[in-house]
Amino acid sequence: VFIFAGQSNMAGAANASNLTNVDIKDLENAQRNISFVNNGNKSIPLNVTTPAAWKRKKFQLDSCFGPEIFFGIELSKKHPNKKFLFIKRSKGGSSLYGSWNSNWTKDKAQYMGELNKPKLFYELINDVDRELSKYDKSDYQIMGMLWVQGESDSSQKWGPLPSDTYRDNLTNLIKSLRSKFKSSEMPFMILQVGSKKIGNAMKQVSKELKNV
Repeated sequence: VFIFAGQSNMAGAANASNLTNVDIKDLENAQRNISFVNNGNKSIPLNVTTPAAWKRKKFQLDSCFGPEIFFGIELSKKHPNKKFLFIKRSKGGSSLYGSWNSNWTKDKAQYMGELNKPKLFYELINDVDRELSKYDKSDYQIMGMLWVQGESDSSQKWGPLPSDTYRDNLTNLIKSLRSKFKSSEMPFMILQVGSKKIGNAMKQVSKELKNV
C-alpha cells in the first residue's frame, strides 16, 4: 500500500495526451498489479483521471494525472509479481495549517479560509481505513506515503503564521499518520514545493525524523 496526499500538484494537471505510446504501454502493464483509489472513489486499475470542468478549461486538457502514474509504472517494473494499492486524497489550494492539520481547529481553518472545506487529514484516514478493512491485516503492508503540498502555506495572503509553523505542523502530520496507521517508521517522501521557508522546513523535518 502506498498513500498519496497533498494539494494541486498532487491532484495533478499533467496532460495525459502527452503520454507516449511507450508510456501508455507501460501504464497498461502497471494496471495489471496496481489498484487506485482516488478521493474516496471506487477502486480501479491505475489510470489517468477526468478533470473537473474548471481544470479542463484552465489547462486545456481532457484527461490528466499526478505523480502516481510514473511512480506506479516504475514500481511495477521493479516488482512485476507484486500487487499494489494506491490510495490518494488531494485538493487544490488546501493548506497544512488548515485543512490538513492533524490538530485541526475551527480557528485554524477559518484563518486559512477553509472553515467550510473538507478536513483532509481525517478524510485521508477514513479513506485508508475503509479500503484496508476489505483485507486481512496479514494481506497488506503500508510501504510509504508521498506528500506534495506547500504552496498554500507559502502564500503571503495569510501572513507569516502558516509558513512559520510549517515545520511543527508537518512533524505532527507525519507522527500522527504513522500512529494512526500503526507504522512507526513508515517512509514519508516529500516533493519539495512552495517558498524557500517552506522548503527549509521540509529539509529540517527530513533530518529530524527517521525515514523522511
